[in-house]
Amino acid sequence: MNIALLAVLAGFFLMGLGPNTASAEEPSQKTMVVGIANDPPFSWQQPDGNWTGISVELWQSIAETLHFKYQYRATTLAGRIEGLNQHWLDAGIGPITITSQREELCDFTHAYFIADLGVAVPATNGASDIFAIVFRSPLFWEIIKLVASLLVAISLVALIIWFCERKVNWSQFGRGRFLHGFGSSLWWSTVTMAGVGYGDIVPKGFFGRLWAIFWMLTSLVLVSTFTATMASILTTAQLANSSDIQHLDDLRRVRVGTLAAATSADYLEVNHIKYTDYPELHSLLQALAKGEIDAAVYDKPILVYEIENSSRWHLNQVLLAKIHDPSWKALVDGYLGSDYRQ
Repeated sequence: MNIALLAVLAGFFLMGLGPNTASAEEPSQKTMVVGIANDPPFSWQQPDGNWTGISVELWQSIAETLHFKYQYRATTLAGRIEGLNQHWLDAGIGPITITSQREELCDFTHAYFIADLGVAVPATNGASDIFAIVFRSPLFWEIIKLVASLLVAISLVALIIWFCERKVNWSQFGRGRFLHGFGSSLWWSTVTMAGVGYGDIVPKGFFGRLWAIFWMLTSLVLVSTFTATMASILTTAQLANSSDIQHLDDLRRVRVGTLAAATSADYLEVNHIKYTDYPELHSLLQALAKGEIDAAVYDKPILVYEIENSSRWHLNQVLLAKIHDPSWKALVDGYLGSDYRQ
């Protein structure tokens, strides 16, 4: 999607960088409060509490050059805009997209990163994913209803044929025994509808053959309807395969999710695409993994980074927590002795 997004630094403090502020050579006396949030790869908090990322390192370099004193305050995207507007933040860093509405609330620096909107979709497993889509489809229950209707129709016709043939053709339709006769009628009704027509069992009476003609003609309609419905649902399932999303219109036929406060939500609303909003990226991607949505729309670099690094990132988080736990030293001492020092 070729929708340009600008990841920027934003802040009211930019309005005050003039003659009445500290110069680049003179350290600023004010400790700036900088809004920040977990938006990897631009900004995220490490297990030790320090912040890192593209935006963080850029900000730290600027602050070092201009001798800013600052402290971070963790918040959200909406919190950064609100904090700047209400003056409890002096600056906000991270992938903050420039929009006309936000320009009315705060000042922006020059853009330092240009990105597109991206679409994340589940990994596909071929036929298994198609069947999963089929079972989730509302048309699946239409097929269940259609199959149930066919079974009822087959049973009703079998009962009528047995009643018509039980005396004139008793040798093929039960020899006077209902269960055997009805079973034969059910077999005949099924193979006739399927167009197989083995000829092992055939009506011989006038009314039996009359019903047979009626059933043959009706079967043509029923089978055609069933075939068309099955083709429709399988085609829908193929089209709903989210891995085939290439254009904007493709999003209209799948279940879409995004973050409520993001510009991706504005983009979807402008293009009249229904979506489910999520409070954070983690819950959005979880919903995608669980099959609650078919496509996640958000800033492309953030989606790419999160998807490619989420498993390694969570593993490293747990690893760092474990090796800083006192039980780790006890484990090492148990194998190497307490005198061993790394």
